[in-house]
Amino acid sequence: MKELDEYCSKILVVLLLKKEAHFNELFRLVNKKGKKISRPTFNTHLKHLIEAGYVTRTPDKGQLVLYSLNLEKIGNSKETADRVKRITRTEYETKKEFFALSEEKQVNIVLHFFTQRKLYEIKAGIEHLLDPDSFEKWLGWKFWSHPILERVSLWMIKKCVEDEDYRKRTLKIIDDVLET
Repeated sequence: MKELDEYCSKILVVLLLKKEAHFNELFRLVNKKGKKISRPTFNTHLKHLIEAGYVTRTPDKGQLVLYSLNLEKIGNSKETADRVKRITRTEYETKKEFFALSEEKQVNIVLHFFTQRKLYEIKAGIEHLLDPDSFEKWLGWKFWSHPILERVSLWMIKKCVEDEDYRKRTLKIIDDVLET
């Protein structure tokens, strides 16, 4: 498979996480993290993915169009679907449940998640290099190495800045974990 550029990768990863999105929402999510992309450039890359068969356009509510991954072209393995399902719960629900836990459990979840995520990323990178023509393997590697998966740590950092008591407790727990 010909390697897709950074912009195509971002679009595909967002659709993998989101499942489907209208143009404006997809554009906003792609621009949310990292290097910004202009609308004309975004449109060109989206058209490229549609022409290549990786993304589908589905009419929705009048003139609106929904964009989604073409799972037949990409591959729809149960493993990929299960991973995406675990990660794509709504951010609000996940964040609310996360902060309902004790700070100690939050730190343990982050530690476990990042360890597990890094192992998935390494595995996906190996699988991609062993089968570079597999789009599914390439997409899996791009997915696990994508910075959007770091949102839980960003929630904690933001709350530590906003809440002094939370910051003290969390930093103590982190220091205790690092000392062991």
